[in-house]
Amino acid sequence: MSREERPVDVYRTEEEQVEALKRFWKENGKAIVGGLALGLALLFGWRSWQLYVANQEARASYAYQVMMSYRTGNKDGLAKAAAEKVVEDHPRSTYADLARLHLAWLANKEGKAEEAASRLREVMAKAGIDGVREIARIRLARLTLGGGQPDEALKLLEGLRSPVPLLLAEELRGDILLQKGRTDEARSAYARALELAKKNARAEVPLLSLKLEDLGPGTGGGDQG
Repeated sequence: MSREERPVDVYRTEEEQVEALKRFWKENGKAIVGGLALGLALLFGWRSWQLYVANQEARASYAYQVMMSYRTGNKDGLAKAAAEKVVEDHPRSTYADLARLHLAWLANKEGKAEEAASRLREVMAKAGIDGVREIARIRLARLTLGGGQPDEALKLLEGLRSPVPLLLAEELRGDILLQKGRTDEARSAYARALELAKKNARAEVPLLSLKLEDLGPGTGGGDQG
């Protein structure tokens, strides 16, 4: 290749290349180091956050198991304190939602219907899982029915989607309709609940089956009350 054909190098000597690198580093070095530092910080920060979340989940799980052990042992006072501790320490966890359900159950057991209803509404507003929110709605509907408001209880049962809550809702709907004297509608609700039980492999539903059998064959008239 002749001198004329040789490509012109941007930097003809090693010294020029070194000087160019120095200038580049002087102009961009801080940004590069900063970017690397930020990247490492984000990486290790994310890993630390994951470890923190896992640790909190384990703590919440353990605290909930303690609460359940007290409940199983019929130690209501200790169970209540443990449930309140779960809610206080892990307010945004699913375990806190389950603890709130237990606090509602305890309040109702103690005859504190308003407190129980308040706890259930809190679960309905805060729970992150549809099924948990719907269980709270069903329990509130049952509480509302016990307070002599069957129509309000029926409204609470509308729009449920999760399989198990829907099963429970249909059975409760049957109870409410039967109480209102709407026997055929109650029978239909019990039949839907029984069908859902079969689909969800819940074979042992003797009480539900008895409720349906006690009503006998339908008249097809849909009596109202």
